[in-house]
Amino acid sequence: MLDGFDYRLKNPSGQSNPSLLTYAKAPVVLDNGDNDSLDKAQKIPVPCVVAGRFEKKADRDWYAFTVKKGQVLDIEAFGERLGSPLDLILQIRDEKGSAYMELDDSVEVLSPQFFTSHTDPLRYRFVAPSDGTFHLVMMSRYAATEFGPRHVYTVRVTPEEPDFRLVAMPTSPLTPEGNTLNQGGAAAFNVYVWRLCGFTGDITLQGENLPPGVGVKPQIVGAGQKHGVVIVHAEAEAAPWTGAIHLVGEATIKGKKLKREVRSATISWPVAAPNIPTLTRLDRELVLALRNKGPFTLVLGSDKVNVIQGQKITIPVKASAMTPSRPASRSRHLAARKV
Repeated sequence: MLDGFDYRLKNPSGQSNPSLLTYAKAPVVLDNGDNDSLDKAQKIPVPCVVAGRFEKKADRDWYAFTVKKGQVLDIEAFGERLGSPLDLILQIRDEKGSAYMELDDSVEVLSPQFFTSHTDPLRYRFVAPSDGTFHLVMMSRYAATEFGPRHVYTVRVTPEEPDFRLVAMPTSPLTPEGNTLNQGGAAAFNVYVWRLCGFTGDITLQGENLPPGVGVKPQIVGAGQKHGVVIVHAEAEAAPWTGAIHLVGEATIKGKKLKREVRSATISWPVAAPNIPTLTRLDRELVLALRNKGPFTLVLGSDKVNVIQGQKITIPVKASAMTPSRPASRSRHLAARKV
């Protein structure tokens, strides 16, 4: 869930394929190219974002940063997620170069429906055990044979800032599909939550700038949860419509309200078996189709149900038949068949 945009280089011959440009959360420091050992470690400020590259065989880059005892830093490296052909390994070493921590591949499974593995190292919460200088050592598993101008990475060394990101998908875990909403009906989206830097609070989901007749009642993803459901509903007389809808999540973190867009994803390759991850991809927009009335509606008998965790509940549901509207040509055709 990187924040950024795609960029294309244009010239008289045309334009290039898109490249991902991400946003830096701190001042950017360039790899100086002469930092291959402890005694040549490149000094970097805190906070910063290091932009590095493995430009030669068996290259490894050393960086030195100074901290105070108890200082908390969020350290995260990016390679594969930037489109770089790297399998990064990040080491944290003390002032003498002795290993303190090694970070390798990350697998954060939010759901088999949206599998989020990559070969970048795990995000690490570094709490300085003492005053002094520590080292970041960046290396690639295949640096002995793979290196060059495309083998780039970034490392973010910043104060811990709790945050979150959201992605929504149609509810089917097995097949690619988009959501269709009927007049007077409702449609559900699964919403998955990345909780960053220790954030565990409630997140309120709601809609913004929705088309006429379409609404979203504010819904809460509870503290610590990584999965929720958001319901989009339509009025009985809402006009048919197709397009992108805008959902957002809001939370209060350290007294400050944060708003984050709900991004969109779909299954690109289904797996017809439970608990086996599907192949998914992020989309540019969260798309919805509003169509005519369905054959029936289900209405809850109560707007609110209180229950103690672990107990069973009974929810009364009323089914009401609806007469879906048909185009005139279709109606005449059916009448002719009856005659």
